Amino acid sequence: MTEIRNQDVWNSLCSRFTADQQIIDRAWNEIDLAYRAPARAYHTLVHISVLLNQIEEHTSVIENKAMLLFTTFYHDVVYTPGSGTNEKDSAAIAEKRMKELHVPEEIIRDTKTLILLTKSHAEVNPSVTNDMLLFLDMDLSIIGARPEVYGQYCEHVREEFKVFPDFIFRKGRRSFLKSQLKLPLIFHTESFRNKYEVQARLNIITELREKL
Repeated sequence: MTEIRNQDVWNSLCSRFTADQQIIDRAWNEIDLAYRAPARAYHTLVHISVLLNQIEEHTSVIENKAMLLFTTFYHDVVYTPGSGTNEKDSAAIAEKRMKELHVPEEIIRDTKTLILLTKSHAEVNPSVTNDMLLFLDMDLSIIGARPEVYGQYCEHVREEFKVFPDFIFRKGRRSFLKSQLKLPLIFHTESFRNKYEVQARLNIITELREKL
């Protein structure tokens, strides 16, 4: 089961910083409840599991794995479709819980920074590390998935935004997709560009033409 694997990774991660299993379990229960919210269709525990798998696949080039793991668990812990503060609110919860877990300040700082970067995935600066760029690519790799997988992702996104009428959803979705097409490169790292860049642009163009 996905949730069991996710919790195993969580326990292993947190045990590096505290022996207090009650604090570890309490933090996990909060994460678990958030990602199981009925309104979620894409930003679920499955999304967490996919990211964990991608981190494992790239372990050899990752310098701060703990930071990426904490970011994975917390980057969408607050997710209200249409809200402009999801990332800020998620980062605030991450900071509070990581302090309770006695995580070193530099890991907390970088985790917060990376969570905030997931708001746009594109607004980066020279201080952003290779680990951070890798995570941004992992988080966005769904747009470069096979057409049938991308199509399911689109359905899940619409489900999450079901409180919005079609004309409002389509306007926002078009704006996001067109902003991606305008980028010289959607993905930051060579490995993800080689694997996903072409298909991502094809997927976006197809969605704009056929669904929006």
